[in-house]
Amino acid sequence: MEKNTGSIARRLYRRYKESERTLAPMLMVLLIPLVLGLIVGAEFSGNTVSGVPVAIADYDNSQLSRDLVEKIRTNDMFNVTDYVMSSSDLEKLLDEGKVAAGIIIPPHFSGDLSMGEAPRILVFYDGAQMSMAGAAKGKIAETLGTIKSGYMMKVMAANFSLSPDEAMKYVQPIQHTTRILGNPEKNYSVFMLQGLLLNFTQVAVYIFGIELVRKNKTDIITLWKKGVFAGIIGAVSVALMISSQILLFNTPFRGSIAAAATMTVIYMIGIGNLGVAAMVKKGDRLEAVKGSSVIMLMMLLCGYTYPVLAMPETLQIITKFVPFTYYASPMRDISLLGSTFGQMLPNIACLIVFIAFSWINTALALRKSRRQKPNRGAATLEQRIDDGCADGCLG
Repeated sequence: MEKNTGSIARRLYRRYKESERTLAPMLMVLLIPLVLGLIVGAEFSGNTVSGVPVAIADYDNSQLSRDLVEKIRTNDMFNVTDYVMSSSDLEKLLDEGKVAAGIIIPPHFSGDLSMGEAPRILVFYDGAQMSMAGAAKGKIAETLGTIKSGYMMKVMAANFSLSPDEAMKYVQPIQHTTRILGNPEKNYSVFMLQGLLLNFTQVAVYIFGIELVRKNKTDIITLWKKGVFAGIIGAVSVALMISSQILLFNTPFRGSIAAAATMTVIYMIGIGNLGVAAMVKKGDRLEAVKGSSVIMLMMLLCGYTYPVLAMPETLQIITKFVPFTYYASPMRDISLLGSTFGQMLPNIACLIVFIAFSWINTALALRKSRRQKPNRGAATLEQRIDDGCADGCLG
């Protein structure tokens, strides 16, 4: 009777320890990407960059140059913080990080323009603040173009007795219309945030797969099931994260929900199996967790943050073998461009190959671990508990 009671107590204790070790990483997978998405989503909720600090040096001080300065000052994109008297003062402000852009209007700007000399306005940008500098660059170019066109229209109308419409045809003989599909507001968070959160989630799923492996669970079917479970939890986490972005921050999601769900489940199961395989192969959680750095590195190699076409040829080849390539950018296409399930089929096929690879990798890792003789003398207390509370733990 006492023996049976002790056996039951040991089994209950073992299950309690297993559930305790599973619950914490599972909550990490479910909640941390969601919370992180809420924090970063709130940070980027302004949608577009505005109030870029700018310094101006107006050496001309003519009516035309003052009009240009006024247009910049009243534009919501800019916050003119300083009017300086020399280029050295402007460069000092840039070096100190007090402004993200500086504009120097040269002497005789108005006179040279009226004489057709095409005066040059010098614009400085702070390369260390590329988000603000990039936004400012486009708007400054637009403002300068507007000033130039308006001035040339006045000159043409005065010299050749043309109407404003006729003058416009000479000033801008070619008209063009620009449309930015998917992200017309040029919202940086819409372009980048989802991929960053997906990258964080896949690392959490990989670690969760590691945590699910126990020393006394070594058959391949059980290990595959653990990888599937880790992946499903990861897919639920992705669904919660994307839903919160849509509901709270109006993040667009225009494409096929079925395609996004299918790709997410397949990909996350593959990542979960990689974590399971790493634990089986290494036999030590700390060593297995080190592999998460490789999972995180996929973000840099998949072309999500930097165009693949601009990479060296060697990296372009490597990118084709990075699983995240067939998940992150396609998910952005679904969200912003409204891609359909049919359009995503090639990526889904590649992800199916990835999940098959992850299962084969787990099987090979298990086969290798069985060939190694266990060192029972070096087993830790945690391992002995995992192996079934050997040696009479709990008395």
